Amino acid sequence: MKVNIFDSERTATYVDIKDNSHKQLTLMNFTIDGVTYPQLNGNRVGNEVAKGYSLVFRTQPHGEVSINGSSVTLKDEKGIEFDAFTTADLVSVEIGIFKTLGHSGFGGPQNKYWTFVYFELADKEYYFVNLATDLSLKLLNSDLFNGIKVVDSLNLKAIEGSLNELELTKIFNAQYEQMIVGTEYPKFMKMLGTAM
Repeated sequence: MKVNIFDSERTATYVDIKDNSHKQLTLMNFTIDGVTYPQLNGNRVGNEVAKGYSLVFRTQPHGEVSINGSSVTLKDEKGIEFDAFTTADLVSVEIGIFKTLGHSGFGGPQNKYWTFVYFELADKEYYFVNLATDLSLKLLNSDLFNGIKVVDSLNLKAIEGSLNELELTKIFNAQYEQMIVGTEYPKFMKMLGTAM
């Protein structure tokens, strides 16, 4: 990575995504074969507060990474395509989790976890964040990146791939600090510029 995004305070942007996504964390929805993350239903069973986070994130400005088969399309906050390539064009991919502080609405602040996705191509790179932690498992347990170097510093692939967001949050609350030992991931990241 050319940009150090592993310090404890980062700006995540959802404006001017075309020009910013190659140099800082950028809020992006991911649509993989027609399924959009974060999902509005299904992955946050029985948790209306977390569903509220999904609603806010899905409606605030953000870009989109669309993966259909081996085709990858990037769109900015206005829905305008600014890059397209195939998964074969990727040199490497990194998938991880960042821990930040959110608000439960009832019991005060609570831990929030974000999927981090890094795409390295021969002549450029992209830094993305997404509210859905199950996105990390979807990406790691799929065959989307077969034959491509995939960095999974937190060993997320070892987690059961069918867990929902509530179950993943429990795992991360219990194990996150242990998972990041020996990695560059900070114990806590103050993520500025998001609506969270």
